[in-house]
Amino acid sequence: MRKAFSTLLFTVFLFAVLAAKTTPKITFKVKGANRNYALLAYYYGDKQYIADSAKVAVDGTIVFTRDSAYNQGMYLLVYSNDNDYFEFFIEDDKQQFTVTADGENPLKTAKVEGSPGNVLFFNYLNFIKDKKEEGTKYNDKQVKYKIKQPDSAKYYQAKLDKIDSEVLSYQNNILKKYPKSYLACSLNANWSPTVPKAPKGVADTASYIFYEYRSHYWDKFPFTDPRITYTPMLHNSISMYIEKMTPLSPDSVIEAIRLICNKLKSNPKAYQYAVVYCINKYAKEKTVGFDAVYVFMVNEYYANGKAPWIDKETLDKIESRSRTIEPLLLGKVAPPLNLPDINNNPKSLTDVNAAFTIVFFWSPDCSHCLEDAPKLLQFYYRAKRQGVEVYAVACNTTTQQWNDAVSSNGLNWINVIDTENRHQVYDVPTFPVIYILDKDQKIVMKRIDVDQIQMFFENQYGMSF
Repeated sequence: MRKAFSTLLFTVFLFAVLAAKTTPKITFKVKGANRNYALLAYYYGDKQYIADSAKVAVDGTIVFTRDSAYNQGMYLLVYSNDNDYFEFFIEDDKQQFTVTADGENPLKTAKVEGSPGNVLFFNYLNFIKDKKEEGTKYNDKQVKYKIKQPDSAKYYQAKLDKIDSEVLSYQNNILKKYPKSYLACSLNANWSPTVPKAPKGVADTASYIFYEYRSHYWDKFPFTDPRITYTPMLHNSISMYIEKMTPLSPDSVIEAIRLICNKLKSNPKAYQYAVVYCINKYAKEKTVGFDAVYVFMVNEYYANGKAPWIDKETLDKIESRSRTIEPLLLGKVAPPLNLPDINNNPKSLTDVNAAFTIVFFWSPDCSHCLEDAPKLLQFYYRAKRQGVEVYAVACNTTTQQWNDAVSSNGLNWINVIDTENRHQVYDVPTFPVIYILDKDQKIVMKRIDVDQIQMFFENQYGMSF
């Protein structure tokens, strides 16, 4: 018996209609089912959503039926007030079947009629459950004897290896005998390549193993199979590859996304999930530089018609956001600023002749700014002899308030005032915000705290202060 995940969203979500050979009628007879209405939930990404609900009869009979087919995918039946559930498959051409089970142990007691794919699935789950329990027993003993009794530990390790071999053999048999089954599709989606060994003479064995493993990560994934969309495997595989199997750089992530989406382009629903997941992920990503991935997603998939599901209003919003971000990406020449200084003379950012320029957007009304300004000033005293200059842009203030703040805090760097909201060009919704430019006025860092500036120069350029 399993407990429903906390992410299960108890909101009815209607599936897109798919052609079905027969009207769906999925019957469950679950001893001990005690909800008034059982829930039929499906996977989409890393969450579960409600597809339907049905009255639970006194004897535990539950019938799900409607005029249109359910999307094929991996589903959950939530049958108790404690949100106990079990999983099963719904396939496009097998939407009339019956599952009989005891709610106390549905996996072991399940009997399926009319769905060979679910018979195969339940048999596999029971086999894996038994092997997992057996393996846990041997693993505990292997750990216990590992140091003091290595021979005994070796014996139990051999037992564990045998279990691994038996599981692999069972899976390979399914793939061979039932290659078109939903279970085979799922096994291929969960498949992982064998960790390779570095050949002799390879200096960096860790890198060799990582990239060799990564190059085979997608070898068996069923990219063209539409059944993969409504399972947890699609999301898990994409997120694992991008977050764990890809070097942490925007360019590497962009190439990973391009690879995945290209492989899914003939599978519309799975392709849509991948594109939407990636743009949403990098719209929220806070790591400096990864806004480039968001801009890529908009330019590559949304702005040129490769996301046909998007409505015009939403498209306009994300394109507008991308246009704001793109000029501010790392490596871009900073947008020009020409603002009056403390003597009311124009002072252009491009006229600043420095190895590095810290552009400090602040406001005298901002308490955080007044805390950060003295700390930045102390760094400036140490760094200016190495060619670091500060171009401080006062925003949302009056001339008098700005003059008073500059004077009282002794801010003797380049001070300018923005009375025309030019800071919006730099996407500055709140204060303070920091950009760091190199000698060519290219953006080399942005949106970091004052306390991180010294570390940035030390790590990135080997400077010491």
